[in-house]
Amino acid sequence: MTIPSALAFRRASAMLFDQSWGAMNKSEFFNSAQTWSKRKHRLLGKYLVPFSAKVGRLSSDIFCIDGFAGQGRYADGTEGSPLLMAHVADECQSWANPIRLLLINVEANRTNYKKLCSHRALGHARRGKQRARAVWRSRTENTLDDR
Repeated sequence: MTIPSALAFRRASAMLFDQSWGAMNKSEFFNSAQTWSKRKHRLLGKYLVPFSAKVGRLSSDIFCIDGFAGQGRYADGTEGSPLLMAHVADECQSWANPIRLLLINVEANRTNYKKLCSHRALGHARRGKQRARAVWRSRTENTLDDR
């Protein structure tokens, strides 16, 4: 059974705007990981290592794209998905048959993008090769700025 798109949107938007969840102020979003972010982090933790091991049999270079990268770390110190994926990338490089995860972290908010770029853990992997790239996707311009 397929869920009508309007109903699916209503359920998803209820997490953000329903009184039982409380409305989320944009400035509060990166104070601590919210329920949906925790789910994303749990999925990455359970999926990325076995996925990398399986796909790594075909290629030693695997691209991982985080389309909603955020700042990289929450105000309470909790690591966000870009840093969690960077730890997995380090782990994969230490395997007997190393896998290189090439991380592309996309963030539309310029302030969040700048904070994301400030994390040293995203710069270089243990063996000195570039591992991660942050990309700012402007909502008003049709351009990408990457570092």
